[in-house]
Amino acid sequence: MTRAITIGGFVAIILAGVGLELVARRPASRVASVGDVLGHVMRQRTGRVLVFVLWFWFGWHFIAR
Repeated sequence: MTRAITIGGFVAIILAGVGLELVARRPASRVASVGDVLGHVMRQRTGRVLVFVLWFWFGWHFIAR
């Protein structure tokens, strides 16, 4: 039961992210796309370190196992 709820939660998060990206890609949208946000974050050294640490954490917990 809890596994189904967890999978449903992840699916809901992914669908919300895809929906938000679709809204961001519409003409004259005030919502920033993922690429725009990452481009803004990666301008500073702190942002680059944060992105690296998040990718490392993601890989360690989901890909390495």
